[in-house]
Amino acid sequence: MRPPHGFSKRLRVLLAHPAVIPALGAFVLLFAAVWSQTRVDRLIQQLDASRETRAGLENRMEVLSRQADRSEGWSQVEERAMREAGLVAPEPEQMVDILFNDSDDELRGEPAIDGIVRAAYAGRPASRRVAP
Repeated sequence: MRPPHGFSKRLRVLLAHPAVIPALGAFVLLFAAVWSQTRVDRLIQQLDASRETRAGLENRMEVLSRQADRSEGWSQVEERAMREAGLVAPEPEQMVDILFNDSDDELRGEPAIDGIVRAAYAGRPASRRVAP
């Protein structure tokens, strides 16, 4: 599209005026300053929102950590079963550890059963052992 007749002549006359170039420069600087301040304000708002989100997540982590600490571990499950279901803990002489040979093909790659039993009854006196 071609500018209207005389447009370029008027533009040259306007730009030839000594105050136009400094005024355009001042306008560009003012626009850049306003734009940069707007951008800074927007970034500050995003930073504040991120801080609030982080604080909320840290608070939630703390609450969940406390809940995990209060949740029932295996020892508490056993105590609860005895208390609520009326189960009775066996005496040490009533317990039997079953030991498996390392050569059993069925148990390769599986955790040792006797280790699980020992972990479940840690701190209790050892009982008799029965080998298959």
